[in-house]
Amino acid sequence: MKVYALIQVQPGKEDELSKGLSTFQNVKSADLVHGPYNMVLVFEGDITSIEKTLMRVKKIPYIEKTELLLKQSFIRDISYLQKPSVR
Repeated sequence: MKVYALIQVQPGKEDELSKGLSTFQNVKSADLVHGPYNMVLVFEGDITSIEKTLMRVKKIPYIEKTELLLKQSFIRDISYLQKPSVR
């Protein structure tokens, strides 16, 4: 299973947090982003181990807010999203 976690971190703590999170089990990447959330974590594994890791992450004092996104099945045929060519 793959889970994305949007994380809002206290200003100035992003680099410290991203380095520390890379050692957590199931965290495959920790990317800094711009927007209402300033970090995206990618978890992979079974739901029980991801949940345990996420509970550890949420206990970090300078994490202000989190939101989880569970990955759905991949859409194979995306041709309906393409714009028709103009001649």
